[in-house]
Amino acid sequence: MPDQIEIYPLTQKDAQEVVALWNKTLTAHPMTIDRFNSLFFGEINAEPKLKLTAFIAKHHELVGFVIGYQRNLPAPGLGLEPELGYLTAIGVDPKVQRNAIGSLLLEKLLNELGNIEILLCGRTGSAPAAVFPGVDLENYLGAVEFFEQHGFAKLATANSMSREITDIVKLDLPAEVTFATNLDLPKFENFIATAFPGDWAEVAVKKAATNPAELGVVMVNNQYAGFAVWNQGWFGPVGVAAEFRKYGLGKLLVKNAMNQMSSAGIKKIWFNWADEWVVPFYKSLGFEINRSYQRMQRKN
Repeated sequence: MPDQIEIYPLTQKDAQEVVALWNKTLTAHPMTIDRFNSLFFGEINAEPKLKLTAFIAKHHELVGFVIGYQRNLPAPGLGLEPELGYLTAIGVDPKVQRNAIGSLLLEKLLNELGNIEILLCGRTGSAPAAVFPGVDLENYLGAVEFFEQHGFAKLATANSMSREITDIVKLDLPAEVTFATNLDLPKFENFIATAFPGDWAEVAVKKAATNPAELGVVMVNNQYAGFAVWNQGWFGPVGVAAEFRKYGLGKLLVKNAMNQMSSAGIKKIWFNWADEWVVPFYKSLGFEINRSYQRMQRKN
C-alpha cells in the first residue's frame, strides 16, 4: 500500500476531515474543529502563530495525518527558537494501520523540519500548540516504540492530575505576601517574560488582559513573585519565580485558585502537565494522577 499513498501538506480546508480522523484514532483525546483551528491555524495581529509542518495521507480518502511546526512568532523571553521543532500528533485510520503509513508521514515531517531538535510534544513552560505532554502511556503505549524506531529518545514523564474541591480553604499569608488586585500590565508582562520565558508567559499575559478573574498573582514586598491561571475547571500554568520560592507561594496560589473555582460552582479541577519532580507537591494538595505521558525528543 505505501506506493499507493499520496502525501499532501495539511491546509485549513482539510481541518474538518482531519478532526474526524483524529477522533477515530486518538480516541482518548477528542478534538473539536474550533480547537483544532485555534491551535494550528490561529493568528495574532494577522500573523500565523505557527510555521506549520504538517501532512495528510490519502488513499482514495484521508487515511492519516501528522502535525508538526516551528514558531512563526517569537515567544516571550525565547524568541523564535529556530533550532527547535515540535511534533504534536500523528494518526492513521485503524482500517489501514500497519501499512507503514505512519512511517511515511513521520519521515516526510522529519525531512521537512531538517536538522533541528524535535520535541514530542514540548518542554515544560514551552509548548506552543501541545494537546498532550507526550505519548499517553495508558492509551497509546505502542507509539513509544514507533517513535524510538524513528530516532526519538525518552526524555521525561509528565502527568495529568485532578482533585475534587468541596470547601473553601483558609489562606495563611506571611506578612510580606499579598495577592495583587490591580495589575500594572507592562510591569507584569516584563516580570513574566523574565521569570518564565516561553508560552507560560504568553498565557498569563493574555489572561491578565482578557479575563483577570481567572488569574491569581502573588506579590512579596510589592514585587511580582508568582502567578496561577485557570479556565473554568482547568488549572495551570502556575509558577513562582526562583528568588521567591521560600515563602510557600506555590501552595498559596493553588489554594487561592481552588477557592476561586469553588466559588464559581466548580466541583473538580484538572491540569494536563506535571513533571515527575512536582508530583509530590500536588499530591500534598490532594491531587491524584489520572494519566502519565512519555515526553520524547529527537536530536540530529
